Amino acid sequence: MIGVVLWSDRSRLKAVIWCEDNGALAYLRDSVDFREAKWPETGDIVAFRPEADGELRLAREVQQMPGHCDLHTRLAPRAPGRPVRLTAVTGGAAARVRGRSAAPALGECATAG
Repeated sequence: MIGVVLWSDRSRLKAVIWCEDNGALAYLRDSVDFREAKWPETGDIVAFRPEADGELRLAREVQQMPGHCDLHTRLAPRAPGRPVRLTAVTGGAAARVRGRSAAPALGECATAG
């Protein structure tokens, strides 16, 4: 499977990977599954063998792929100038969204402005 590293902590040897199948995120938990010289960084493209461990999806035999999508650099210019506050809305409850009342679908968030 191919994925993109969303978060990485080199000192703890942990990483979270978005998977091409849009399923559960995969977790890289130690150097046993990543034997390359440089620990993967956020934005790195990796290939791995997914493995289920209870409710978690683990990334096994992780290898860096050529290229780097550099998510942080690409997304940073589009980030809002102020922090965005999200409010979770329970099913059926109305929320104030940009000055009007709306009832988002279950699982959606409303942006409070």
